[in-house]
Amino acid sequence: AVALGRKLIGPKSHSGKQDPPARYILQLSADKLEIIGAGTATLTVTAYRVDSQGTLSPAPTAHLQIQPPPTAGGLHISPSQRQGQMQSTISVAARQKEETWMLTVRGQIAGTLVETYLQLKVTPGYFVEVY
Repeated sequence: AVALGRKLIGPKSHSGKQDPPARYILQLSADKLEIIGAGTATLTVTAYRVDSQGTLSPAPTAHLQIQPPPTAGGLHISPSQRQGQMQSTISVAARQKEETWMLTVRGQIAGTLVETYLQLKVTPGYFVEVY
């Protein structure tokens, strides 16, 4: 999954003309995640700058954040914010029913806000005891 952002005002070149606006993207390691029972899920988020030729370069100063919806009680994201790139572990308290939430993933990069959403499905884990 990739989210795209564009800086509205680009720097001027030596000729005095406006350079094309800088573009930034967030790359997510998954489009959607699922946690079963007391398991966990891992999400990696990386910020990149895209130059006028389309070349990607890391954006290590990007402030990244993963935010759960207010209704997602018992959801834990660690870390939930970091610079440039982050690998987060997502866990949730045991559930009695299946739930699906949309997590907000944001990157604040050089005055540009890039935002995307990630679906998280939580499924109860069932155990069978054999006697």
